[in-house]
Amino acid sequence: MQTLLVSPLSKCFSVRYMRSHVRTFSSDKTFNIEGCLKKGFETKSFAELSSSPVTALEGIGKKKAAVLESLNIKTVEDLAKWKFAHWAQALTVLADTEIESSQTSTAASIEFVLDKEYENKTFKDIVMADVAGIQGISAEKGSLLASTGVKTIADLGNWKYFARAKAIVTLAKAENLGNQIDIWN
Repeated sequence: MQTLLVSPLSKCFSVRYMRSHVRTFSSDKTFNIEGCLKKGFETKSFAELSSSPVTALEGIGKKKAAVLESLNIKTVEDLAKWKFAHWAQALTVLADTEIESSQTSTAASIEFVLDKEYENKTFKDIVMADVAGIQGISAEKGSLLASTGVKTIADLGNWKYFARAKAIVTLAKAENLGNQIDIWN
């Protein structure tokens, strides 16, 4: 049996409170996510998948894994936490909210996210730019990413391997709810 907290807890709650708000469930429940995992990884827990090599994800073979390794991404968790993919995803999400005829703009700054030439562009223009427009992704790394199908910032923001890795790592944290007070740090 595993434990699952039914109430969100912060670091200030006592152990007595935690024990009184715990529900047990059977750990024999399985989920079918075979479509995103290679054979041999389907039976692993989310926590085990998080620490697995990126090649555990269906569609990432030796070539893509070599590209990711050159970017210091070796595990599913590394991919899920890759800041450049998070930035690209945020830009892509916000591009979908942009109203072209609006004269209003935010005072927010993303100067440390983008190369200078993109700082005054619209989000829609930014996400159509080469992935190397993100600060920290060189033209060389951009070319490597292009070999995996990631050519634009939008491609990276919508990349299915990043989304799947992020989902696995998020659920790995949820697997351990009974052992942690605040999983979202």
